[in-house]
Amino acid sequence: MVVMTTISESEAENCRHDLAAGTCSICKFEKPDARPPVFTTAGRRAYHASRECKILAKNQAKLLEDTGKVGVVRTVSVAEVLEAGRPPCPTCVVAS
Repeated sequence: MVVMTTISESEAENCRHDLAAGTCSICKFEKPDARPPVFTTAGRRAYHASRECKILAKNQAKLLEDTGKVGVVRTVSVAEVLEAGRPPCPTCVVAS
């Protein structure tokens, strides 16, 4: 069984510094990233091009089995994952 979670509306409106959208003195002056958003979780390093990625679903299922909890899948910019040094998922990022 694969269980995916989504972020709440309040989380979606926060910037990468966890401040309300438009209030962060760093983010509000950055140029918007024209690339499509990507998806990350707290537990794994790779970023994903799709919420439906097989590897992402497998890792979420494993986390649920191990801990009884499902990690939050965050929607972030490509710039944010590159800044954090996260590698691309070899399954969905290469294929997209």
